[in-house]
Amino acid sequence: MLRLRYYPKENEALTQYLMRLAYMNSHFKLYNFLKYIKMEKPKAGRFGLWHSVQLKNLAPALSKALNRDVTKVTALHQRHHQVTWLFEKGRTSAELVVDFPRICTACLVEDHVMDWRWSIATVARCPNHKLLLIDTCPQCHKPISWDANLFEFCPSCKKPWEIDASAKVYEEIEFTSLERSLWPDVDGKLQANSTVLADITFATYVAARPFDMLIQAFSRVPYSAGHSELILTGMQLLTSAEHRTLWNERCVSHLQDFTKNIHPPVQFNHWVKGTYDESDFLNLTSFNERPEYVQKARVEYASKTYDEIPRYHVDIFALAKAVNLDINDVTILFENKTFPMVNTSLIGNHKRMFTKIFNMHYITGLIGEFVKTPPYKDGYLTITAQTQSVTQHLCHYGDVVNAILTKKIKGYLYSTSDLSQVIVPEDLFKTWLAKMLKTAYHYAVAVVDAAKAVGCTNDEIKLLVREGKLKWAKHQRKGEFIDGPSFMAYLNSPCA
Repeated sequence: MLRLRYYPKENEALTQYLMRLAYMNSHFKLYNFLKYIKMEKPKAGRFGLWHSVQLKNLAPALSKALNRDVTKVTALHQRHHQVTWLFEKGRTSAELVVDFPRICTACLVEDHVMDWRWSIATVARCPNHKLLLIDTCPQCHKPISWDANLFEFCPSCKKPWEIDASAKVYEEIEFTSLERSLWPDVDGKLQANSTVLADITFATYVAARPFDMLIQAFSRVPYSAGHSELILTGMQLLTSAEHRTLWNERCVSHLQDFTKNIHPPVQFNHWVKGTYDESDFLNLTSFNERPEYVQKARVEYASKTYDEIPRYHVDIFALAKAVNLDINDVTILFENKTFPMVNTSLIGNHKRMFTKIFNMHYITGLIGEFVKTPPYKDGYLTITAQTQSVTQHLCHYGDVVNAILTKKIKGYLYSTSDLSQVIVPEDLFKTWLAKMLKTAYHYAVAVVDAAKAVGCTNDEIKLLVREGKLKWAKHQRKGEFIDGPSFMAYLNSPCA
């Protein structure tokens, strides 16, 4: 039985209460405290999340240690399940309860109580003292651990908590309406709606990766030193025109000509759904890139054939927009490996197109080799996605662009950000088209491609099959396909 058996405070969740209980009974590491009270399979990490099995294992051990029923104590964790806004799919950060401790040092000095709301990823400051919540020791700069010593001093360097000069700056700054709306009451009631939460999690991510062309969602918020400053920077992006102007200037400086392809501030304005009152500029001007906010698949499985700089990463949809091509034409370039993927481990998964990542720096360099002033004279053609001779030869416009970029035909491109039209020599192009058509006959032909080649509708192609003028391919994939040799015979017949 524990010597001191305090009851939970109204602003404590389960983990925060266990931390205080451990501290008052001279235990420090939370894992060691759970082991001391003989919890079966004591929890060793991820203290922001308790599974039902862990709660079941905790209950009898804690009940014996406190010598009373602990049903209401273990139910403290349920506030995280009952407060529905703490988890919502589709946000940049789905889960808003962080796994790392965050504290207001002034509150700890006064009350020795950790507020469960400090663990909310969209909360930056304590409303009582207006101080930033810290996750890293301001003296030794090491992450704060789930160690009960934190009620008095840094568990790493053992120095008592002090309010440093940078933190005192915020004491005089009032909460904006946005910041107030993000601080819930003790039962979890929140003024901010789902749109505000989606915008602030998105803005926080952008603050962590201010020059990235790619936005990727996280299920849980990664640890990054000074998370509170990151939240405030995100708020500045939402509420300060001066901050956005400064960011725009920094983007131009960092990305230079690549802003013609994808400009992060333009993306930001497109994705933010709410409107926010203008607030004072907090002078947060660092715009540091945080590597913790780059998902591992973008670096661990990256191609080694060229330098990987995450800020130049784009998904296939952003890539299509950046080079002014239809998504189907960009897919052709991807499937031919002309536009190689960064995360090569996913290259065979065609069902999850949104997970495919490309390096815009590499692709722009590849395209740039072919951006030349074309010879405007007889014998050259301008080809676009609407050029009928392409579809008549069972090709797609993406095949034409691919042939140019792989030097199978000579061609000229207008710019690195516009592949919607190309210039090719007429004679070489016709030879290439004939070769592509001959190759296509050896394979099944999609009904939609056959219809375009003949200049009719899909239903008319199917009618030709019923009339015996065409044959279905023997092995049907997803969709409907015509037998290639029968289609060639039909095109060469007098009735075509």
